[in-house]
Amino acid sequence: MAVKLKPHVLFIQNAQFRLGGHEGNPQVAGVEVDLIKRYLDEIQALRIPVVLGAGDSMSDYGNDALEKLLKGYENVILVTATTKDDNRTLMSNFGMTDVTIAAPGEKLLTLKPFNKTGEVSGTGFAAAQVTAAVALARSLLGDRATPEKLVTALISPKSGDVVPALSTFTRGGTRLNLIKFLNEVKTL
Repeated sequence: MAVKLKPHVLFIQNAQFRLGGHEGNPQVAGVEVDLIKRYLDEIQALRIPVVLGAGDSMSDYGNDALEKLLKGYENVILVTATTKDDNRTLMSNFGMTDVTIAAPGEKLLTLKPFNKTGEVSGTGFAAAQVTAAVALARSLLGDRATPEKLVTALISPKSGDVVPALSTFTRGGTRLNLIKFLNEVKTL
């Protein structure tokens, strides 16, 4: 197993799926976790940030085997979603110690099939915005923008918008502010 390309960032919409197949077979789940761990170890060794939606099941992040595995990696950036009023969306998973940052994730206008537009919601859509911000930072700074430095910048009040309503739902109580974030990472 080898990562053939070295992207600036990896995006995973969310990791809410049942391990072990539809029956939750513990032996299959164990093999799946081992496989995911091997890939995550390789991605971390390459110093590639991974941005991941925290999920949309209204729960505290980090309770199942896959979430426990993911939160153990320094290069994994977990994102929850906010409303237009800067509150956490009802369905968004949260975690004061595990979820890195919030970003808008409710009723976002997007393109739909057949040249239509529509609204989408969820932590995966919030994570897509953080992924774009991290990719821009990495394109500006290259490998100097390490995952650790990016996380520090994302949770800093200097590079995001501090939102009191998020203080118990994310590590820094911040919502992504692209302009502030990119200005802050230029100082890294």
